[in-house]
Amino acid sequence: MSAPAVQRVVDAKQRRTFLGRTLATPAAVRAPQSRRAVATRARANELSGIPLQPVIDARGWVFPTGVALGTNASIFAIYDSSAPVARCQYVGFSKDLRNSLRTLLGRRPELCHSFRAYHYAVLDQEDMMMQRKAWLEELGEAPPGNAVAAETAAWTSPRDFASRAEAEQANAALQAVLLARGIGEDMEADGELLAAGRLDIRPSACNTEQALAAAAARRDARGTASASREVVALFPGVAEKGHLEVRRDALAYP
Repeated sequence: MSAPAVQRVVDAKQRRTFLGRTLATPAAVRAPQSRRAVATRARANELSGIPLQPVIDARGWVFPTGVALGTNASIFAIYDSSAPVARCQYVGFSKDLRNSLRTLLGRRPELCHSFRAYHYAVLDQEDMMMQRKAWLEELGEAPPGNAVAAETAAWTSPRDFASRAEAEQANAALQAVLLARGIGEDMEADGELLAAGRLDIRPSACNTEQALAAAAARRDARGTASASREVVALFPGVAEKGHLEVRRDALAYP
């Protein structure tokens, strides 16, 4: 077999994997194309031309917009809150952008404030690698999360602690930080990881606005019910007379 033919076989095998995961159907992979065409397309998708979105939106959700139905992969750039210009901290790939952002927010809340993303309907590892290369060239240098080994590990791995107790303390501190940032959805830690002394946010099954709104309503109901029980325990006589109004944001006494 000639050298070009061998290379085509190798390229085909690489395109059938994405982030270490073998694709179920080769048909989901774009047909081979010239490197020049891939590089030209990557340069056309300039990072600076993609709108910057907040990781936590005005509703308190981690819900990226512009992700079309049928999107199979995304490349994204995470920015901090530096003023007057936010600095890119990490460029990565995702097959589930919403949950990737949730995970990274839990790992690096102090650096994960906004993002830019470009989406792919078809998985193409070569295309995505060329896109990342073009973005890094546009930035002028690789961001810390891609250039420094310790930073890369902090973005790509759960946080490790000496014990479960330390991991739970870190989770409590993280939840306080996220609440201060205005998070309005559940950001539960992975229980199995906590038991092993590690910390990461559990993936969410809510992937639509309707599902998130329903989950938020349930969360509000749990909060109101909990507040009601606490107040009834403190002021049973008042509650029995119906003189107590319990709201999510306040407790009003007669």
